[in-house]
Amino acid sequence: MAKFSQDFLSHEDSGTLSNFILMSEDFYNVTTTCLIDDFRKIKLEKADNFIYLMSYIIKVMHDIATQYKIITDENHKKTLRGCINLMIRTFPILFEDKDLMMRCMWREQALFSN
Repeated sequence: MAKFSQDFLSHEDSGTLSNFILMSEDFYNVTTTCLIDDFRKIKLEKADNFIYLMSYIIKVMHDIATQYKIITDENHKKTLRGCINLMIRTFPILFEDKDLMMRCMWREQALFSN
């Protein structure tokens, strides 16, 4: 979590983000170690990182859903569970800030275009 509020995220950080998503597969772990205030802090200090994280989560979910008709790989299941757990944690922040939500939507479109 500290990396997200210190350094700007980019495509080079996809390995770090993928590991973060996999570690977030355990709902109890996510809800006790990554508090919503931690994500609010990231939003305040590095809003671009928060937006990048949300867009990355949605892109990972989209990629898995479109590339596999039936998801049987355990690693993909863990990744999807991690994405959902992180979205549960971060969605309230999007609804608190309309401008941030719009920026996330624009960023998401940019990721899907690449």
